[in-house]
Amino acid sequence: GYFQPNVFKVRVTNAPGNRMGQDVYLKEVRLIISHTWTADLDIFLLSPAGKQVMLTSDNGGGEDDYGRYTPGCSDYTVFASVSCLPVQSGRAPFLEGAYLPEEPLSKFDDGSNPLGDWTLQICDDSEQDSGRVHFVELVFDRIECIPVHAVLILKQDTTSAVLDWASSTGCADIRTLIEYGPRGFTPGREALPGPMGKVIEVQCPPFALRDLPPDADIDVYIRKSCSPGIFSANSCPTALRTGCLPPGPQTLEDFSAAAVCAPICGQACAFNGIWQNTGGDDFDWLVYQGSTPTQGT
Repeated sequence: GYFQPNVFKVRVTNAPGNRMGQDVYLKEVRLIISHTWTADLDIFLLSPAGKQVMLTSDNGGGEDDYGRYTPGCSDYTVFASVSCLPVQSGRAPFLEGAYLPEEPLSKFDDGSNPLGDWTLQICDDSEQDSGRVHFVELVFDRIECIPVHAVLILKQDTTSAVLDWASSTGCADIRTLIEYGPRGFTPGREALPGPMGKVIEVQCPPFALRDLPPDADIDVYIRKSCSPGIFSANSCPTALRTGCLPPGPQTLEDFSAAAVCAPICGQACAFNGIWQNTGGDDFDWLVYQGSTPTQGT
């Protein structure tokens, strides 16, 4: 509605656990909404405990609909707890894959019971538009091994990077695997690296990833092993670029092999090596042997 939200109750009577974030979590929200100009819509979900999550706000441009209404309601938009596709980058009718909502579904992980009335709120920024909610489905799942999220690069230099990340189940007694490789490489699964990937095992963040190749574009993935044989999916890739290596601290160079230049002030003198003259100024360093025509030199 215009100014006042439209409110839709979704009653949950069955879930594979009774403590949000401890033994159960909200895995997906599925919607089919017919509406002209989706960029006018703000959509929120509230839990029975009163926690609110913004699913999407003013996204989709001037196109129509979230999902596509068909018999059977199979062409729905998916908001997922784990996705590498932000809804802000989507276009209506939002069917390219599962979208990451504007606020994480993990905000519902407060230990409350998922059973009860959940509330879908829809606000329309324009009173000229109209729409209809055709389908709403909440998908819950047991917590076994949820992927890490919010991977950050805290520091980096020519051959190392310090990483931080969030995990809804913490890191105690959990093996964390970091896999890195050249930009665009395909990561592995479970304990095995993908082609061109390298896997190292760590525990709690932050962690300093060392011995990276200098002057390189690198993708980093993180996954967890929560118990023997139980692995999470990979995180979204985190991209970084290492810097160039500086010259060694004790680099020595002489000019014995350099060509001799004319001993005239202002004369250009070109020579190659670590040390070189800068062009475009009035004077160069000269390479010469013996005395010069200038008195005292």
